[in-house]
Amino acid sequence: MTTLIPIISTFLFEDFSKASCFKGQGPTTFHERLLLLSVYIPYFLIPL
Repeated sequence: MTTLIPIISTFLFEDFSKASCFKGQGPTTFHERLLLLSVYIPYFLIPL
């Protein structure tokens, strides 16, 4: 659960267009960011 907080904050706040390691492969719109968040949010709510 502790690793989900940095993952979620990266999806929501990181500017992927400036990151050299991603080469523009990150989410570009807020809708895409919410879609990625919806994939990870069950693991945040129900820890395995």
